[in-house]
Amino acid sequence: MAWAWKLRLGSPTRKVVLLKLADNANDSGQCFPSIPYIAHQCEIDERTVQRTIQALVHDGYLHIERRFHNGHPSSNVYHLHCSQAGGGKLPPPPGTPPPPLPAPCRDGGGPVPPITTTTKPKEEEPSPQQRGHRVSDSLALPAGIPSAHRTKAQALLSSLPAAQQQLVADEWSARLRRGSMHKPLAYLTTLVKRAAAGTFVPELADEERLRREAQQGGAIQAAVPPRSERASQVQQLVADTVAHLRRN
Repeated sequence: MAWAWKLRLGSPTRKVVLLKLADNANDSGQCFPSIPYIAHQCEIDERTVQRTIQALVHDGYLHIERRFHNGHPSSNVYHLHCSQAGGGKLPPPPGTPPPPLPAPCRDGGGPVPPITTTTKPKEEEPSPQQRGHRVSDSLALPAGIPSAHRTKAQALLSSLPAAQQQLVADEWSARLRRGSMHKPLAYLTTLVKRAAAGTFVPELADEERLRREAQQGGAIQAAVPPRSERASQVQQLVADTVAHLRRN
């Protein structure tokens, strides 16, 4: 760390942050303390640490290697461009790969499991159009399920031909109505896999379909007035028309 004391950085904040990085660095000039840890040790806020490190990068005193763990950002590796023996800036030649990482250690000492630097991109759930089938606009799903579950259910059913989508949905609705299901989407996934494999045997789907059609028929019948009421309405309309013609 003695070489860092010899540098003239023009700012006490830059000096103390660089000293902290040098204090944590190994013989190859590498260290990976977290931003909160640096802020705590230097008694400054985290935003100041981030701005100061970017300034040191801009001035050529170090460069940053981004790391990830299980697809999430981890602490960065800081490569200091200074020789611990003679001091001064010592940027690596262009195109030189970074040296191997040291064995990771916690801030307080002691080994930790190695952190991989490779990440696997998160696979997005394909849309119904990408699955190759279109979800019918008239597809009837269980009433009262959350909108997020409804969207996922449509995505699952879209993997099936249109002729099977409502059949599987009716079987799912009937099972939900019985109230013995703890994981509805997991059960629907099972039904979809069975239908895709040709092993799906509907047990309650016809019962659910008849119940739904009966409800739809009742709603239509309720919307149409009785015959006697319609006749009265027609008679009143005729009487009003005749009275209007006589006045004119």
